Amino acid sequence: MHRYQITNARVILPTGVLHGVAVLVEGERIFGMTADYVSHEEWPVVDGQGYYLSPGFIDIHNHGRAFADSMHAKYDAFERIALHQLTSGVTSYLITTQPAPMTETMNVIYAALQYIRRPNAGGAKPLGIYLEHPMLTGFSSGDAGRSTEIDQRLLEALLYVGEGMIRVISFPPDAGGLEEAVETLRVRRIASAVGQAGADFVSGLRAFEDGASVASHMFKDSAPMDAAQPGLSAAALCDNRVFCELIADGIEVHPALLKMAYRLKGSAKIALISDAQSITGIADGEYSYDGRKIIVRGGVAQDENGKPAGSATSLNEVVLNMMQFTGCPIFEAVQMASLTPASVIGFEDTKGSIAEGKDADLLLIDDGINVRRAIVGGKTIFSAIPKSNRRALE
Repeated sequence: MHRYQITNARVILPTGVLHGVAVLVEGERIFGMTADYVSHEEWPVVDGQGYYLSPGFIDIHNHGRAFADSMHAKYDAFERIALHQLTSGVTSYLITTQPAPMTETMNVIYAALQYIRRPNAGGAKPLGIYLEHPMLTGFSSGDAGRSTEIDQRLLEALLYVGEGMIRVISFPPDAGGLEEAVETLRVRRIASAVGQAGADFVSGLRAFEDGASVASHMFKDSAPMDAAQPGLSAAALCDNRVFCELIADGIEVHPALLKMAYRLKGSAKIALISDAQSITGIADGEYSYDGRKIIVRGGVAQDENGKPAGSATSLNEVVLNMMQFTGCPIFEAVQMASLTPASVIGFEDTKGSIAEGKDADLLLIDDGINVRRAIVGGKTIFSAIPKSNRRALE
C-alpha cells in the first residue's frame, strides 16, 4: 500500500495550527501525525515547503465553473466542473441544481448519478446532490405567488430517483407541510435547508422549530434585516442549532454582515459556500450569460448596470475574504470551508479535518490561500509547484 509523510508544513487543525509535525498518509487515508522521526525509507517524504497543510475544502453549494453548469445535465459538464474545482482547493462537493420544472430537475438527478458512479479520477469528488428549491409546491423560490403546500408524494418520488445520493434539499420556509417534509428527510439523514427572497423572521423561526437545520444563502434568501421585521437571517442567527450557508464575497453579502454572522455563529456553524455559477473561473471580459450581457472583472460578475450577476467567486477566495473581513484566524476560516460543511451533510467522521482514519483529502496552500497542491484520496491530483521543486508523491 502506498504510504508517505508530509513534513515541513504548518498543519491546520480545527483548534489551531501545528508546527514541527509530520502527517502520515497510507493508501487513501490519514494514518496519523507525529512529532517524532519517521523512517524516510518506510515513509517517503513529501516536502511541504513551509506551506500550510489544510484539509480539502468541501463546497456543498455550487452550480458550475468554466462555462459548465450542473443544469446542463451532461457528463462532460460535470467532469469539467470537477476538474476545475481543484484549482480552488475543493476536493469534495455537491452537484447543485437550480429551481426548475420537475422534469428538468429529474433529468439533472439522473445525469448526476451517472457521473457520481463513474467520476473522473482527476477531479474533485462529488459526494452527492443538493436540490435547491425543487418545485415541490408548484412555485419557484422567486415566484410572486409565494409558497403553497409541499407535495409529499412528489418529494418521495425525488428521493426514490436520487437513490440515496441527495444530501440537501431547500424549501421555502412558509411552505405548507414543511414539518412532514423535514421529518421525511431527517430519517434518511438528508439536511433540510430553508430560504426565500422576502422570507420573514416568524416563518424562519417556525421552519427551524420544525427541524430545518440549514439557512441557505444567508442574507440573500431572506427579507432585509429591518429593525421591525428582521427576516429569516435573523432567525438563523438566533438559533444555535442552525447551520448558515455564507457567500463571503463582500459583494452579494456586505463585509459587515459577514463579521456579524461570524461573531454570532462561530466557525462551527458557518458553512462557507461559493454558490459559483458557470461564469466562475473564466478570464475577464464580456460574455452573454443567461440571456444577459455580463462583464467579468477580477472574479466579479456584473450586468450592464453594474449590478451583481451571480457569484463568480471560488471557495479559496471566499476563505481568504472571510479572514480579511472578519479578522478570524486561518484555522477557523478553513474549518468553515471543510469540517463545518462536512457536518452539514453528515460526512464529518470521514472528511473535513486532518485526523487519524479520515480520508486523505489535503491541500498545500500559501498565506493567500492559493492552492499549491491538491491531494484527493492520498493522490496528488493538482499541483502548481514546479516539478523540479517536488519531492515524492506523483
